[in-house]
Amino acid sequence: MKRLLLLFLAMCGCDDATTIVVDNAYTDDTVVDEVWWSQTLVPDQVAPGSESPAYRTTPALETAYVVAERGGNVFVARTVIPLGVNRSAELHVVVSPQNIVGDCAFSSARLTQPEADFITQRIFPGRFAGAVYDAATCKTFKP
Repeated sequence: MKRLLLLFLAMCGCDDATTIVVDNAYTDDTVVDEVWWSQTLVPDQVAPGSESPAYRTTPALETAYVVAERGGNVFVARTVIPLGVNRSAELHVVVSPQNIVGDCAFSSARLTQPEADFITQRIFPGRFAGAVYDAATCKTFKP
């Protein structure tokens, strides 16, 4: 019976996982805390120059959302363009100043306040509960 199951899995290609990996391409002390893409949360902190473990996901074309921190300041960002992955492939979300919008220290490309509110209130609500994130300064305030 076990052989039949293994043969079936091999024939249908069911073991070819679609995965997502987060690559932190920053060269300073910026740490990526978590990333949300499509329906998948990558909860691992990723140090500069490192990558996260691979997580299973589903094929899609979506924007990735990022929570990162530098020098004790937490900021949110999104990818410049939607990222896509096909079935059985691996998506690398490369987090760098060139690939994201919302890093006040390295880019003039800022999130709008509605975008920042969407990220902090809908994508990462637990992380920003009871706080207000200001997109213009990339700072979080407790009211």
